[in-house]
Amino acid sequence: MTITELIKKAFPEGLEYDDAAQLCLALYSVRALPNELMPQCTKENLPVVFAELVSAGTVRVGKVTTAASYGANFHDPRDKGHWVEVIAAIFKIRDVQIDWKRGEALAARLRAQCRSEEQMTIANTASHGTLASSRP
Repeated sequence: MTITELIKKAFPEGLEYDDAAQLCLALYSVRALPNELMPQCTKENLPVVFAELVSAGTVRVGKVTTAASYGANFHDPRDKGHWVEVIAAIFKIRDVQIDWKRGEALAARLRAQCRSEEQMTIANTASHGTLASSRP
């Protein structure tokens, strides 16, 4: 599963821009996901993921008034450059508004979705095994 798929499943209602920015920061800064997904949480990949989510309508941007607080107001949120600037804000802007509790809460939904996906896979595997073993 990709991070993009996971976010879409975990947030079927979508995300507001500020929540998406906090989630992006949490995914980049904290080991927020299972180990098999962490290689996707890079400064190269996350901007592509979040730009795609905006383009797909999963992230609602409306009138983004807080982009400047991340130093990202010179790029359209559909552009990966926007999300590169969001991540770079950690390093460039002394008083960047990172809400670690909000980021962690959002990442917790992703982890819950991962657990749900794992349980579905286990259940499907078990039911297929049962069917196969019951055949003559």
